[in-house]
Amino acid sequence: MRPGLGGQTPAIALSSSIKLEESQAAFAYGFQQFLLKPIDLDDLVDAIIALLKRSNAEESISPLSSLGR
Repeated sequence: MRPGLGGQTPAIALSSSIKLEESQAAFAYGFQQFLLKPIDLDDLVDAIIALLKRSNAEESISPLSSLGR
């Protein structure tokens, strides 16, 4: 979800469309990654790991990250 709408939830868009507009729309709606179908399992796992690392890094450097704990 876009930060302006309540948060930053790590998300990967999956699509069978190769149109540039599709990937641009996914990023505009708040997705952090865009993968084409059919999905290669290794690519999906790599994308999930990258999102988790990025999410954890952003959380650890945020000055407000400790407020909810």
